[in-house]
Amino acid sequence: MDIPTNYYYMLTPVLVVITYLSAFKDGKPICKRYLVNCLLYLITSFSIYISSYHYSKDNIDIKPSHAILLSISTLFMIIALLYAKNQATKHIIWLLILITLGIVGKFSKIKNMDDELIQDILKKLIVILIVCVSFAVMFPQYIKPSMGTALFVGLLFVIIFRIIDIVFLKKKYDDYISYATIFIFSGFVVYDTDRVLKAGKECAKTGKPDYLENMIDMFFNVLNLFQNLASVAD
Repeated sequence: MDIPTNYYYMLTPVLVVITYLSAFKDGKPICKRYLVNCLLYLITSFSIYISSYHYSKDNIDIKPSHAILLSISTLFMIIALLYAKNQATKHIIWLLILITLGIVGKFSKIKNMDDELIQDILKKLIVILIVCVSFAVMFPQYIKPSMGTALFVGLLFVIIFRIIDIVFLKKKYDDYISYATIFIFSGFVVYDTDRVLKAGKECAKTGKPDYLENMIDMFFNVLNLFQNLASVAD
């Protein structure tokens, strides 16, 4: 079933309210339901990204040169986010980053896809996330610090092979590389979920939650999953 575009516009504010009510009390973040709140942050952030993409696709006409400038500005905003201390400031910067990524998204793999195909990709993404999060929750004993190193090395190899495939092989192995990338970023989601679980335990001791800090890496991993699923589906 083809979900209307305005569905995302209606869903996003609902998710924002739910996330705020779950993660905050009296205007301050709380440690209860830490993993759930991080996942709510993740889902809400992705909903803002998709909503921004749809609005940009239908209403904003920008040139590729403008998209490059927006991408550069995103990097500066990410750096600013890393150094920001105030919670309100951090959330405003993060919102601007998501909106900018959504606008630039019209030049990505999904630009020529219809809404029905994008929704199919989102369904596959949700299944992958459920499996990865469930694995991290049920089998934390298998998640070691060395896993992060192995995933990083694997990602470097994938990037190198991607460059070789584009420059010398005319994207002959593009789908295979995308499948490998999906596997690696799925591993990163598992690793990030375990990290969030440990952060939740630490938060219970310190009483100082920072959901954005523990969710941003996971968001970009999920975004890469989304883009590579789109690459395979294209």
